[in-house]
Amino acid sequence: MKSKFYDKAREETFFKERCEYYNLPNHMHGAIVRYIMDGIPPGHFLTAVIDNDLREAFSRADDKNKPMIEAFLQYFYMEAPAQCHGSERDMERWIERGGLNGNPKEQAS
Repeated sequence: MKSKFYDKAREETFFKERCEYYNLPNHMHGAIVRYIMDGIPPGHFLTAVIDNDLREAFSRADDKNKPMIEAFLQYFYMEAPAQCHGSERDMERWIERGGLNGNPKEQAS
């Protein structure tokens, strides 16, 4: 159960602002925030970054993301919840959980 002081909009704003701080490409901000907040699976490139599969991340990166891979890694290490990244299993658990907001189906029970 979330604390009565939890502010979803404030959390989303924080993660968006941190994307800007790390100069991550604008077209990636939404996918990052949706993954962290709601556990919505991202595309192949971001999945590889989150899973810590650098070979796959380099092979899937577009021209804007490739030079920013180090910044993506720093962002997840320094800003994202530790439970949401690092391995494929960590990512699977985060998605099952429903991100920071949790799984609405479980909350309804």
